[in-house]
Amino acid sequence: MAWQSSSISPTSTSPATDISKIKNDLQQLKSVLGGGADIDIPAFQYETWTPVVSGGTSAGTGAYTSQFGTYTRIGKLVIFSAQVGYGAHTGTGQIQVSLPAISGSGPRHVLATQYTGTGVVYSGQPLATIDPGAMEAKLWLQSGGGLAAANIASPGYIAISGHYYMV
Repeated sequence: MAWQSSSISPTSTSPATDISKIKNDLQQLKSVLGGGADIDIPAFQYETWTPVVSGGTSAGTGAYTSQFGTYTRIGKLVIFSAQVGYGAHTGTGQIQVSLPAISGSGPRHVLATQYTGTGVVYSGQPLATIDPGAMEAKLWLQSGGGLAAANIASPGYIAISGHYYMV
């Protein structure tokens, strides 16, 4: 069986169909190269979720002006982006932003972050971390050569993106 390069074309708009087509193309290529077993393509999922901000000391509730999150899951890898704005929040302590899935075991993950709020002052890039087995990312501010917990300030806006492996 000859491999048909003309059969590889990005004509589908459905990720599930695209993955199925890619798997088909890889199987065809493998048979031309003399491979044996099937190629395993992990589960693929593209979704939205509504991220929520909570405080580390007291969760509280927010008066949200915007909440939007998207994520792509490929096997156990989660690639996500979230934006949350709020006019007021009753939570106290370190800011936590909910994630679309529980993180797996392993090292702490560091994420790209933007954080603005009334009275928020920092000298470097804000960042977020995800602890193993967590359902939320914790925000930190660079301060005096170290890190300090980013506490909830109202009003506030958080943009966060990154990736992690889930359970």
